[in-house]
Amino acid sequence: MTLPHILRLAGSITAGADATIAGKHGNLIPTLIVCLTAGLIWQFVLILLLNGFSLRNLWLQRPSTSDGRHGGRLWLWVLPFVLGFGALQFIPFDLPTVANHDFGAFLAAEDGRDLLRGNWGLYVLILVMMIFNTVLGEELLLLMAYPTKRWRSAWMGIIVHSTQSVVLAAVTLAIVLA
Repeated sequence: MTLPHILRLAGSITAGADATIAGKHGNLIPTLIVCLTAGLIWQFVLILLLNGFSLRNLWLQRPSTSDGRHGGRLWLWVLPFVLGFGALQFIPFDLPTVANHDFGAFLAAEDGRDLLRGNWGLYVLILVMMIFNTVLGEELLLLMAYPTKRWRSAWMGIIVHSTQSVVLAAVTLAIVLA
């Protein structure tokens, strides 16, 4: 199969998923979410390929210290990092952003809420995207977050990184149910 065939196949899958999820709105957002999700799934497959389909090297273990302590109260160290990460979200950074790439702006806009209301297919797709982004994605690929390195456990970074996904999933669910 050549690259043009693969691209055509990917385009037809995306178009079919977009037609199913977008419904009458015909919005570009579902297409972007499908493409992002496909990329994140590919990232997870790449992680598995790089590790020889072994999860042993991914630090999916309870936290530990250099002096041999494991688990137990070490899990409590995730709380200050979650709170710090949450507080960091309220610090106004004047970084350049593209307004139409902002998921928060999409959730706040009337068009975004209209697209999500009762749209369980899109909600499930967003959840899959969040899971492949935080739990099965970046943290396993990089293993660079301070909590992950400090306590030799990918779970510490995954938990901290996933808190924003939990909040966004709850907000999105409220909109879908509205």
